[in-house]
Amino acid sequence: YAWEIDLTTGVPRFSTNVEAISGQTPGATFEENMRRIHPDDRTLVHEAFARAEADGTDRFDYEMRTLLPAAANEPAELRWFRVSGVLLRGGPTGRPVRAVGVTRNVTARKQAAEALRQANERFQLAEEASNGFVYDWHVPTDRATRSAGMERVLGYAPGEVPETSTAWLALVHPADRDATRGPAPPGRDEAPMDHSQSRA
Repeated sequence: YAWEIDLTTGVPRFSTNVEAISGQTPGATFEENMRRIHPDDRTLVHEAFARAEADGTDRFDYEMRTLLPAAANEPAELRWFRVSGVLLRGGPTGRPVRAVGVTRNVTARKQAAEALRQANERFQLAEEASNGFVYDWHVPTDRATRSAGMERVLGYAPGEVPETSTAWLALVHPADRDATRGPAPPGRDEAPMDHSQSRA
């Protein structure tokens, strides 16, 4: 939604879709709306405005959270927003007299990023517990990327061993290389690699 604030009076104006996007009826003053922002994010709003004025760009861009009121015995709903806009100067002092901007709901993106972070954390814990590592081999290009567990298990840092199957086979014990590569399936020149029991 779009908005503007008269910085001399603190009176804001909003586009008609503000409630649909923010989930709340907007307040009548700047300070009233500030109280709806997450307590930990209120300072950054003031800092963003001050920085925009001080550096001469008059532009601001930041992310903040709001807490939507909830029913009794239920947690408040957290929403994330990306705010961008510009300060407009005027008057004899040339100080900012208005701020205009756009606020976008980025809650879904933030939730997806957090879900990915948690999934990666669980994956790392599972990898460490298994005393192994994970690799992804793209056969057409012969490129093999490996997880950080390779350093712990084999003593090689990620990137130390070239990301190819040839480089990997060179590390495998000579007696295990044929078993590691295995027979080529019908219709293919490349053989699959079986690392279930091999020495490096």
